[in-house]
Amino acid sequence: MCFSWSQLSLRCTLLFSHFEDYGYHLDFRRVSKRDMAIMCGQHLPSIIDLVISLRLSNDGETPNICEHLAAYGFALDRFIRLQSLSLLHILPRMQLNTMLTQAYDPAHLVYLNLTEDCNENKQNLICLLNNIWCLPKLKHCDLDLIHVPDRSFIGPTIISLSIEYLCIKNIEIYPRDLSNLFERTPRLQHLDGTLSSDMYFEPLPNGSSSITTLSFFVRYSRLLLEWT
Repeated sequence: MCFSWSQLSLRCTLLFSHFEDYGYHLDFRRVSKRDMAIMCGQHLPSIIDLVISLRLSNDGETPNICEHLAAYGFALDRFIRLQSLSLLHILPRMQLNTMLTQAYDPAHLVYLNLTEDCNENKQNLICLLNNIWCLPKLKHCDLDLIHVPDRSFIGPTIISLSIEYLCIKNIEIYPRDLSNLFERTPRLQHLDGTLSSDMYFEPLPNGSSSITTLSFFVRYSRLLLEWT
């Protein structure tokens, strides 16, 4: 079942069905503080073990939504069946890193979608990426990193043995950085991103043995490279 509290009034009676093989998809974007309080106080305690997808956003209607969850004792490690997590514009950065650290524990988390303003120093970006690369079961990762300094990708410094699919938006990857990315993500099979125009002056590195497809945008043309 999928619930978006911007579309569903919590003033109405909510009927929750139990699914052994499925679960609940919760979308907390654009939820009011009142509805958030009703959800956390009356409904979430009874279904938290069945939540498989969670979307959180600090947009204008839901400022500090993560703090509201924490105030009711709902850290991410409480969502024991969580498979998919979307985090949109979660600030401050310390709060985001704390949430990612909490996400180490749910054994089923395989999908992460992160949209984040990264207008800060590169060391903080590396710390953020390291926290993502630490997620033990993560396979599919979508990163939309806005306002990164120099719009260039700074890779993680630790190794992920689980990530297989990686999509990187709004920043450029230099050919010289691909080798590091392949080394830090040895099971990577699919990489989608924007390749710096410097590719015309730098040779592309050899692909990891696990890579099957590299899909890149280069300026206004699209370059598709395949490893077989």
